[in-house]
Amino acid sequence: MEINVHLLLHAVDSVRKSGPLWTNYTYPHEGNIHFLKMLVNGPKGVDFQIVKKSININSLKTEFDENIKITNRNVKTFCENLFSTTEESLTGTMCNGVLYNQADCVSSKSTLNKKYYNKCVYKKIIYTTMFYKKSIKWDDSYIQLKSGEFARIQEIFFSDNKNLLTVKLIDAEQININGINMTYLWKVKVQRTNAVPMSLENVLRKIIYIKGENVDFITLQPSNYNVN
Repeated sequence: MEINVHLLLHAVDSVRKSGPLWTNYTYPHEGNIHFLKMLVNGPKGVDFQIVKKSININSLKTEFDENIKITNRNVKTFCENLFSTTEESLTGTMCNGVLYNQADCVSSKSTLNKKYYNKCVYKKIIYTTMFYKKSIKWDDSYIQLKSGEFARIQEIFFSDNKNLLTVKLIDAEQININGINMTYLWKVKVQRTNAVPMSLENVLRKIIYIKGENVDFITLQPSNYNVN
């Protein structure tokens, strides 16, 4: 996944106005959120707003339950499932714990015994190759390995009953500010050009790659949120 350096500039502005990021909401900068937060105080502050929001949702559920005037079947189904907490099932072929979809198969490279894909789902996390073009906003090809190294996925393939990758390693150094190591931020030194084969099990997690004008950075994802 990539974040435009525009967001990084917002983060700096947020720190200037609201203090360290860990003392408030992450990046409270868009849409003058900072100034709105300054007005939130007293007994009707954030906690009150959360409670009120929850009550409103419960009321909305009740109204949907009591509404017997909905005659369109599609509309009724949509309303009934609006607050459903069930997870959507993913379709595809499961191979040793990894989900592949035929639509993401690279047929030009695949053979009878080796199937190449541009996307897979491993431990409920989406991973893609650097050539995956269906998602414009997100790049899920940047990863951190269990060894601590960073890399970018070049190929995803299934062969000999194994889930395999070829990756290009990224050399990065942890940023130190005034003697304090930023445990979540690295500066990219160089992206290696040689491809390294390995098992998909070597992947620890996805990372965020931030492209700057002169220097690129790597940081960790704040949560396990995924965009399909």
